[in-house]
Amino acid sequence: MRPAVLQAVQRRLIARGHLPEGSADGVYGEQTAEAVAAFRDQADLAPPGLPDAWTMLPGRPCTSR
Repeated sequence: MRPAVLQAVQRRLIARGHLPEGSADGVYGEQTAEAVAAFRDQADLAPPGLPDAWTMLPGRPCTSR
């Protein structure tokens, strides 16, 4: 994933409270991996481990367990 695309994903994770403010650096590190896993768990999505277009689709509703 290109850094600019990953930064966009990270900004969405920040907006949803899964990453701290200012952490959108375009690097898929441990913190981003954990945030993606937390988002997938919250949204009841199967875990491939990496964000994809469906996961981060703008306006896609999150369901709570």
